[in-house]
Amino acid sequence: MRAVKDTITHYWKREETETPWTQPVLSANGTIGGDSFACAASFEGSAYPAWKAFDNNTGDNSFWGSGNSYPVWLEWYNPNSIKISNIKITNGIDIYGDVGNLCDFYIQGSDDGNVWENVYTGVNRTSGVKLVTNIDLSLSKSYKFWRLYCLNDYSYQQVTTSNGVDISEIKITATTVEETITPGTAQDYDFYTTEEVYKAVQDAVTHYWQYTWGESSTFTPEGEITATSGWSNVTNAFDGASSTYASCGTLTDYIDVVLNTPVKITSFNASGIYAAGAARACNVAIYNVVDGVETLIANGTGASQRSTYNTGATFSEVEASHLRFYLISGPNGNPTTSYKTRIIEITLTGKKQKIVEVTSSDPYDYTTTENIYKGVNQ
Repeated sequence: MRAVKDTITHYWKREETETPWTQPVLSANGTIGGDSFACAASFEGSAYPAWKAFDNNTGDNSFWGSGNSYPVWLEWYNPNSIKISNIKITNGIDIYGDVGNLCDFYIQGSDDGNVWENVYTGVNRTSGVKLVTNIDLSLSKSYKFWRLYCLNDYSYQQVTTSNGVDISEIKITATTVEETITPGTAQDYDFYTTEEVYKAVQDAVTHYWQYTWGESSTFTPEGEITATSGWSNVTNAFDGASSTYASCGTLTDYIDVVLNTPVKITSFNASGIYAAGAARACNVAIYNVVDGVETLIANGTGASQRSTYNTGATFSEVEASHLRFYLISGPNGNPTTSYKTRIIEITLTGKKQKIVEVTSSDPYDYTTTENIYKGVNQ
């Protein structure tokens, strides 16, 4: 086999599809890195856990309390990357009033939850009850992991002790971003890969064929069936059905069968119908036709004045490609146009020629060639 080694370069294009994202409402933190939206925090009191910043409730007792050991952070996660365009942060009210408002902080994003990138910096917030911090973002990148990272709170800027950050609610406007990779072109691609391949080349194969003979069996002859004008419904004698028949009223008319496949035959049989006053029982003779010359193989015997009968003969093996069948006299005379002979079915016993493929070292009768494409891995 032959093959040509080559290298193919594949060009690939990255494309992003954005769809609007709806922020889920939480009633528990969930699992960061899991299969649903979740949150976590650097510190959580039993009454003010992280999820209360995502419960769609800005009531006085629903907020995340950070504790007062800075820096502190509140993280949220989505299993599909999201690109945030706006964040609204509503501060809660703790026992000290409004002193837990944001002051110096970052909005950060991460691909893995370990390495964080600052995408927004917030500085020097002022006082106010349930102050809303509205942040617009214009980002080219999306992240699965996000967090609010606080350096201090408003009280830390005003008094010597810090009360921590209280976040009543975080509302996020975002789109989910899915990346697909499709084939690009050499002029338009984001990256490429190479592949070693084996290109097949055209070759020719020679097949060697031998004529042989199948097993002996009884079969209905197949081929081009014709008859002279005295016969009617001639194909009924070769249809394998016992309910139909061909009929003829003379001894001079015949049936010709040019076989699809040569045969070697040793007997034949024709079944017929006798009907008193309607159809005469006659025997059938079989001939071999070669180059238009007919040679008698055998005259059938056995026709009788019974409702159905068989006429046929056994003989030494004869090879044939063209057979001819005549009616010959029966027990109640010759057929006539008024008393025709009815033949139900004609069958042969013998071998059919077949063609098998052999090797070049075997005896063969002919060859054929085939153009193919061959290829191998090496």
